[in-house]
Amino acid sequence: MKWGDEDGVRKTWEEMERNGWGPDRRSYTIMIHEHFGKGRVKDVVRYFEEMVAKGMVPEPRTEKLVSSLNIRMKGRTEKQEDVEEQRTGL
Repeated sequence: MKWGDEDGVRKTWEEMERNGWGPDRRSYTIMIHEHFGKGRVKDVVRYFEEMVAKGMVPEPRTEKLVSSLNIRMKGRTEKQEDVEEQRTGL
């Protein structure tokens, strides 16, 4: 299966869950890094949070990736707040 086959990847993921075969830490790591490569930040965060909620410990490189995204997202949010304050004068 190729990564371009998103429907196939989704079906495989669902089948793994349905049959109790995973997903495991490695599966989550692959999904997180693949979505990051495609610029899908929301999916990165969603898979990471799901993995951690299931009690899995992320690989160090995955933890660094998500940490850097959170820092960038926080900076972007603060910039948006500054722009809104300038517009409204509050």
